[in-house]
Amino acid sequence: MQIHIHVHLDTTAFDGPGDATLFGDVLSRFVGRYASFHHAVRLVLNIDGRETLYPLREFEGAPF
Repeated sequence: MQIHIHVHLDTTAFDGPGDATLFGDVLSRFVGRYASFHHAVRLVLNIDGRETLYPLREFEGAPF
């Protein structure tokens, strides 16, 4: 089963679009690591109307 998580960001809440993109990168890895092993997760990040589709992440397991 695949789950798509849609997140809409406004760059005025960040120092710039690069910081918002970095936040999306970290969020994508976080949800990929902690998602259930029965699901694959994909982050869809919308920054000021521009959509970025992150790779589908399978369960990686908790780091501890």
